[in-house]
Amino acid sequence: MNARSLVVLCFVTFLVRGTIAALLPLGNDEVYYIMYARFPDFHYYDHPLLIGWAIKLSTWNFKFQHPFFYRLPAILLSIPTTVFVYKIASAIRKPKAGWVAACMFSASFYGSVIAGVFAMPDSIMVFFWTFSVFIATHIFISDKHRPEDKNELILWFGLVVGLAALAKIHAVFLWISFIGFAIFRKRELFKKWEFWVGLGITSLAFLPILLWNFQNDWVHFNFYASRVGTQSGFRPDLFLRELLGELGYQGPIVFSCILIFGLFKSGTAVKRNEKFFLMWMAFPLIFFILGLSLFRETLPHWSGPAYVSLIVLSSITMVDILKVKKIGIWIWGSFSFMLIALILGMMLIFYYPGTIGSTKNSSNYGSGDFTLDMYGWEKSGNQIAAYIGNNHLNNLPMYSHQWFPAAHLDEYLCRKTGNKLFAVGPIEQIHQYKWINAKRGGIPTSDSALFVVPSNYFRDPVGLYGNSFASIELLKKFPQYRGGRLTRYFYLYLMHQRK
Repeated sequence: MNARSLVVLCFVTFLVRGTIAALLPLGNDEVYYIMYARFPDFHYYDHPLLIGWAIKLSTWNFKFQHPFFYRLPAILLSIPTTVFVYKIASAIRKPKAGWVAACMFSASFYGSVIAGVFAMPDSIMVFFWTFSVFIATHIFISDKHRPEDKNELILWFGLVVGLAALAKIHAVFLWISFIGFAIFRKRELFKKWEFWVGLGITSLAFLPILLWNFQNDWVHFNFYASRVGTQSGFRPDLFLRELLGELGYQGPIVFSCILIFGLFKSGTAVKRNEKFFLMWMAFPLIFFILGLSLFRETLPHWSGPAYVSLIVLSSITMVDILKVKKIGIWIWGSFSFMLIALILGMMLIFYYPGTIGSTKNSSNYGSGDFTLDMYGWEKSGNQIAAYIGNNHLNNLPMYSHQWFPAAHLDEYLCRKTGNKLFAVGPIEQIHQYKWINAKRGGIPTSDSALFVVPSNYFRDPVGLYGNSFASIELLKKFPQYRGGRLTRYFYLYLMHQRK
């Protein structure tokens, strides 16, 4: 396949991603990362700095406040990311393999949607991750460069991995993969000064991370330490959930392609050194997350970037052993499944009548319904904002008990009413809001405050803030509907007579 085909692929996927980004309301994580951009820093409680600054840039410092512009970094970076996938496979085999790899990556739900649409750190990290694998391919596999040029590439590898780490810290697994492969195949690299300087360049990226943590009692590292501990005991059920999640995030057809052609049949086609390299660039992170899931709750997208190398490996094998027609069946099958899943998912979010969550009582109506993270916030926000304005409550601070739904309330309610929102609770629940609260002047000591909570994340304000306010009264309950049926309630409380 020629470069024109790749341009067409990138253009079509750009249009699809842009359409999804413009139509789909923001999710819990996205509105939270938007708060990073509203209150920029050189590190944050959950992640490094790049996602916040990228959103701040793509919205032109919030002159354009729309989901499309919040998600624009992901949409734009998905284009060069796809090109890097193409070039990795082309460098190892030929352009035809690059084309298949680019298609399979674009048909992956993680590659095309999670890292290609949503305003999340993954979109930036995957760009630098594939860039790093591309550089490593030319260091270890390609024979197009002189030895001195390959040594220089190690410096570039260190720089790009450092930038990836400024998106998500687990990009350091790229160095683990690099060193692991070098131990078995290219130990002479350890004698070169470029290798050590490359490590040093990556280390420089951690300076803002370390400085911020030093100033804030190392809360970021404590947060991640709590995630990788084994306090939960042996949990094979969590391991199964993680494995099924990774299958779902790649898509069952793409995942099957990886298993069949990337792992089982690659030994008959792909050169041993090439297969060994691509597996080393993938397995350290995948095995770490799967091992962690035996003891703690994990999320499937954590290992998503590592699957890029396995997609390349399976694509090379497919080109070597399959005819064009059969390759086309795999590609079109993968794209078809992803598009059908996207259409059904969006229909579920926008049109499912009522809720797929709990309907037992009004206080937790809709609880467990993941679709409500992306449904109805704009309309309900307008209703609550109108009530607050009509009753002259705009000057009161607003409380929330957790980073979600706090960030949604910030984006869809407080931005319209002018109320300052404060997440009040332990840092394990409010996350970055500990610092946002401070930048908003600290939690006020005013006599009265508002508390807004949706029923799907309901917490009783008396239990939360009864020690702070003598009187807590429900002002209004706002029902929300979908498809003509009740989905959840929003509760607006007035808390006054501060103790």
